[in-house]
Amino acid sequence: MSLSNLSSQLSALSNANTTNSGFAHPSNRTNNESVGRGFHHSNKHGHAVVSIVNDPTKKASVLFEDARRAAEVDVGSLRESAVGALGELVEGISSWYLLHSNGRSSNNGGSSIEERREEIHHAIQSIYKSHVYLNPTNGILSNNYLSNFERGTANTQQNQQVDEQVDQLMTLLATCLCECAPPSTAADDEHGENINDPILMAVLQVVEYLIRHYQIHARPHTAHMMLRTFLPIHLMYPQLFQRVLSLVDLTTAGGSVGNSKSRKTNATMSGGAGTWTFLRPFAASGAKPINAKGLAKMAARDESLAMVLCDIGKRSGEVCVLEGRAVVVVSDNAAGGALPVRKGISAILSFSVGILVEALHIQS
Repeated sequence: MSLSNLSSQLSALSNANTTNSGFAHPSNRTNNESVGRGFHHSNKHGHAVVSIVNDPTKKASVLFEDARRAAEVDVGSLRESAVGALGELVEGISSWYLLHSNGRSSNNGGSSIEERREEIHHAIQSIYKSHVYLNPTNGILSNNYLSNFERGTANTQQNQQVDEQVDQLMTLLATCLCECAPPSTAADDEHGENINDPILMAVLQVVEYLIRHYQIHARPHTAHMMLRTFLPIHLMYPQLFQRVLSLVDLTTAGGSVGNSKSRKTNATMSGGAGTWTFLRPFAASGAKPINAKGLAKMAARDESLAMVLCDIGKRSGEVCVLEGRAVVVVSDNAAGGALPVRKGISAILSFSVGILVEALHIQS
């Protein structure tokens, strides 16, 4: 997207909301250049700078609007909250499967509800609190990596291993985000968006730690993962999605992670750098979120975005299979047939398929 085109879009967004000063955007070149370039972008240097990244008084955050307030929470506390939050997600998902899985335990003779609850809990925990993430040696949520891993000093292989774990975890978290109830708009909520949903807060606590310790918002591959994770709820929680947009550099987000055999496929599905540039006008303070029709129009003319939408749906389907297999092993569905699909998974599938169908309609 050219700077002149970006400027015109910013002006259009501003003029469409002249009655609200919060939607007025400066139109000078310097400010326009910084829109959608990320938390660490420097107008003076024209790119991210280390001094901003390492500033102890300001930290990028999805939990706090105030970067100074975010900096008051130490990274060790964020890790503890992230591990605890995963436990809360396990409890919630396990309860859902216990409620919706008919029949008795697969153990001979059956078992009590409490025994079945424990079996299902263990099955879901093996996915969400996987030994991969909590591996004491190199798990991204381990104490060892909290103390001894730094992006800047880690070698390429170590950083790639971290990115692969982040990729897996963010795919799981995306399905949890879409379990959230629509936000309330209580009068005392100054942002017009109540993000106190316990599932949403648990997801944000995990993402907050990944942002602080692994700088996932500042690296092209993992920034793409953030955008892919939060895109399905961009209309449900527009202020939260705009906060995510403000953290990442939309001009570089993209690329692939994985070993040499999978990297080519991943690169195709991730769209590559530049895929998310169209969102830059919507990263401006006070801008209205892009609606479903606008997203479909972009997908209709941008194959890389269409591939990202396919990838979002594909990943939620893989989570559905992963959870389903784990639960079926410990639960004998006496009524026959497959287990119902969890709301968060079906919501993502509906989102991605709906946008793609509309894009095809636009093309026809």
